[in-house]
Amino acid sequence: MLNGRRAAARALTTATVLAAVLTPLTLLASCTSPDQRAAGVVATVGDAQVTLAEVKARLPVEDTGPPVVRPGVDPPDAWRSALDLAVRDELLSLEAARRDPAARWEPDPAGRAARIRAVVDQERIASPGLAASGITDAEARSWLADNRHVFEEIESAGVTWASLADADRARELLDSAVGLDRAGFLALAARLGAETGTAVLDSSGGGADALVARVAFAVRTEGSVGLTTGEDRSWVVRVDSVEISVPPWNDALAGRVRTAMVWEREQAHLDALAEQLRSRWPVSVDEQRFAASRP
Repeated sequence: MLNGRRAAARALTTATVLAAVLTPLTLLASCTSPDQRAAGVVATVGDAQVTLAEVKARLPVEDTGPPVVRPGVDPPDAWRSALDLAVRDELLSLEAARRDPAARWEPDPAGRAARIRAVVDQERIASPGLAASGITDAEARSWLADNRHVFEEIESAGVTWASLADADRARELLDSAVGLDRAGFLALAARLGAETGTAVLDSSGGGADALVARVAFAVRTEGSVGLTTGEDRSWVVRVDSVEISVPPWNDALAGRVRTAMVWEREQAHLDALAEQLRSRWPVSVDEQRFAASRP
């Protein structure tokens, strides 16, 4: 596991997508046992159940830390996305059993993982558009142009930060700091009673508190601000300068881009399939229990 500082620095950047490229099969291993599935049910898919433990197992590692909030932008709901993925897996498991009713599956969770894998493999075979070999160089370059942040690496970043114990004042600072230069940010932070400082972060996020690095590496745009909250303090960070390196286009990068593109297309394909399967196995989410159980 990466140390806390590096984990914060990499949150919501390259690792988010590249780790996700590997998740379709690794997530299958997160299926819980029948006893675990009996408790903490937050959704049903037909007669099957989805538990909070299964939802939590599908949270990306990068999203287990405190969210980074940007002015005027709602942070992604990682727990809702994980619930959607758990429901999708249940639908695919049921579909596998329907497609091959004579199959002898191992007891769950291994059998359930095998059923999901079977459907994914069948869809890959039946859908030529999911093959990396079908992606042209021009398509890969075009995708990269729209998703450069996936492969960019921050070499260094100069930041100004403000730390407040009052979450409401931190949010006020965030919302009011849009468009302010560094001096204006510091002046506003001082009026709100914040502790302030500056730092130069290296490529691993070293040079400041890990939460400062988390915000800076998530915002990653000069002049932008973001906020995150720790156990007892909120941190508002302004990115004063940032140096980003972009890997050169070569066979290695082309391969990484195609892998990311295939993963993106495959997820969209499986989402569409799961949507169709809802007509066969109705999905019901216990929103009250889900809201009460999640952090």
